[in-house]
Amino acid sequence: MAGLETTATYDETTQTFTIDSPTIKAAKFWPGSLGQGANYAVVFARCISLGNDYGPMPFIVQIRDIETHEPLPGITVGDLGTKVGYNSVDNGFLMFAKVKVPRKALLARFTEINEDGSFEVKGDLRVLYTVMSKIRLQLTRQSAFFLLKQAKAAVRYAVCRRQFANYKDSKLERKLLDYQVHLEVLARNLATSIILSMAGFEMNQLHTESADFKHLEILHHLTSGVKALATEAVYAGLDEMRQSCGGAGFLLSSGVASWWAEAAPMPTFEGVNVVMFQ
Repeated sequence: MAGLETTATYDETTQTFTIDSPTIKAAKFWPGSLGQGANYAVVFARCISLGNDYGPMPFIVQIRDIETHEPLPGITVGDLGTKVGYNSVDNGFLMFAKVKVPRKALLARFTEINEDGSFEVKGDLRVLYTVMSKIRLQLTRQSAFFLLKQAKAAVRYAVCRRQFANYKDSKLERKLLDYQVHLEVLARNLATSIILSMAGFEMNQLHTESADFKHLEILHHLTSGVKALATEAVYAGLDEMRQSCGGAGFLLSSGVASWWAEAAPMPTFEGVNVVMFQ
């Protein structure tokens, strides 16, 4: 968030913050429920008080009227449009034109701007890294679930769709039914789903034991790397198994194509994989 351009400037005389998007580059892109549904948003902005920039802080801001659902003055908000997948979430964009919010709009559990404009740290800021680790852990476990779900359909298809079942010669039939490449695709992805599920369980145990941040550094590395590995595996594995279902896998009614589309954003969520792998 070092390049965050949205600002929240505190005025101690009025006890308000002025949230502003100075350029189009400061627009918020991709938050879920922002496109159509949300009336309120948690907005991260660089907190500026008494001439000091204290970096990104979260603010709760009303963006639409409760009754009319229209954008409030100074608010530009809308839907990003239809995506390849994950259209159950209305991702949107948001900009501010010098919108004033009260001092209490700052979510101040760990840091606070006092009435006189002074800055105060009230908690352990390492909790922010714990939140990111938790989300990456959830993506790992979700990847395992998607792969297992797809494997169930693909393996069932392989069992039922016996293309050479009419051959009378049992030896020839056994030979033709022994699709080793097909089995390799299914078995590998099924095994990957189980391994990722086990890895997710182990990391969750480590996360549970890290209330005092003693495992924070290793959790950061583990969840980053495994998140990249897991989401890369689910992105490739779902399509491999979709193809193994032949034309049925290309039908939306089969469900398997939709699962791939739903999982497609995961390599980008919470850190692009090309960075996370490092």
